[in-house]
Amino acid sequence: MSKKLKIPKARVDEVITFFSSINNCKKGKFVLQLCESTACGVKKKHLIGEAIEKKLKIKLGETTSDNLFTFEHTPCFGACDLAPAMRANGIVYGNLTKEKIEKLLDKLSKEFEDNEE
Repeated sequence: MSKKLKIPKARVDEVITFFSSINNCKKGKFVLQLCESTACGVKKKHLIGEAIEKKLKIKLGETTSDNLFTFEHTPCFGACDLAPAMRANGIVYGNLTKEKIEKLLDKLSKEFEDNEE
């Protein structure tokens, strides 16, 4: 990338590491971004994170072995009225519960499987 832009590689790395939405790591088909705002924290986002980790058998910052899901935190994206909230590939899901997370992850998995056939 640095050659194409004609700038030092260190400068590209500075930008990549500064902005949370830019990175050079391979991600899953679905990127799950759990909001880390105060509002989501008060509404027990940690329980949602635990439900995601348990269902997908991965930890924060990891990708499932089938490369279907990547789980990460993200700064507030303005859905405080829906706390706890998460984005999955840019789509906001709010008022989350463990049950809603399990259903959503099953739905996304099924959509992927249906599109692969």
